[in-house]
Amino acid sequence: MIKSLALILLFCVFFTPTFCQKIQTQEYLDDLKFIYENLKKSASYQTQKGRHIQVEEKYNLLLEEAEDDLYLIEALSNYYSLIDIIKDYHNRIYSFGNPFTKEDLTDSLKVKSLLQESEYNTPQTVLNLDSLENALKKKSALDLEGIYFNSLVRVALVQAGPKHIGIILESKIASWKRGDEIFYLFSNDDNHKRIIMGEWYSKRLIGGVGYFKEGNFLGYSLLKEHAVKQNFSQKQEKGNYVFKEISPEVDYISISTFSGWNPIYQEAITFYNGIDMKGLAKSLILDLRNHVGGGDRNSLVLLKKLRKYKGNIYVLVNHQTVSNAEQFVVRLKKFPKVRVLGDRTYGVLTYGINYDRPLTTPSGRFKVAFTDLKDSWKQFLPYEGVGIEPDIYLRNDSDWIRQLLDRIN
Repeated sequence: MIKSLALILLFCVFFTPTFCQKIQTQEYLDDLKFIYENLKKSASYQTQKGRHIQVEEKYNLLLEEAEDDLYLIEALSNYYSLIDIIKDYHNRIYSFGNPFTKEDLTDSLKVKSLLQESEYNTPQTVLNLDSLENALKKKSALDLEGIYFNSLVRVALVQAGPKHIGIILESKIASWKRGDEIFYLFSNDDNHKRIIMGEWYSKRLIGGVGYFKEGNFLGYSLLKEHAVKQNFSQKQEKGNYVFKEISPEVDYISISTFSGWNPIYQEAITFYNGIDMKGLAKSLILDLRNHVGGGDRNSLVLLKKLRKYKGNIYVLVNHQTVSNAEQFVVRLKKFPKVRVLGDRTYGVLTYGINYDRPLTTPSGRFKVAFTDLKDSWKQFLPYEGVGIEPDIYLRNDSDWIRQLLDRIN
């Protein structure tokens, strides 16, 4: 079996997949220069001066290696290999075009027509999928390679040189079919991965960061077959701002956004003003799981409020705790009697984008957006791309609130 898997991997490395969607060399070089020049204007580049030489060296290397036309996913992977030298995961590049909509996918004739257009052509693997599937079924839940699934697709993940490739085995979406290469993974650290992928429905190429843990590829709802789904890490409470009394000794607050824009901002202020800090129980659970972030205009109001609280604060976080919510946790951890529990956060918190006006590359194939906010960047840079590690990791075999209450009691 090991020999057969090795042969499969050799095919992955040395055989070129069939992409019909390519960017010509000159287009690629023009886009690369455009991205390089605009990266140098970003807030993160200007503050991380020690990485400037590495960026220039990588840029020159990419110029030297540009000989043939590239597939769009290869071009995007190269662009990210350049901008990721600067630790700033708010920076983003994505393909530009007219993607599929869910409505398009209900019309079989329209789907057939769209798939014939070069804009929507997808890389096809040259691997024998039956052999690959049989080999990957032997992988344990702790291996990155294996077979993953969600409600939409079933995917084979196999290493190919410096990256891993996600290949569709089964799809319930008309825009993807068996053999399509839907994403590439590149190592960030042991468990964090840079992912370059086509979106589930639209097929638009995007870049993101995922976290691999015990057979779960968190952030992308992919679960390895036979692994335990991370259900208990997800927050059950709905609504932006929720307060409830769990017991006479424990109060609970759930917050899902720190948006600084109305009407959510006004909703937040009304909620914060309604909290009687002196009347709270001796222990407070602050649930920040699946928190989408926001801005200091909102979060600093709550931080100031919590300074007056004299009890124990237990903060729940998971891999969907992002951006300003992560900044909030870093600041809150400096308070006495604060414990952070759950799982590692997303790791996108150091910089921000105030004016989100993406630029179009010269080829017209990609959009780019780089950060322009750098407040307190030194405080948050150690967590960029890796997240905030909790004081206590919670198990995934039972409800997190129940586990926390057991610790409190």
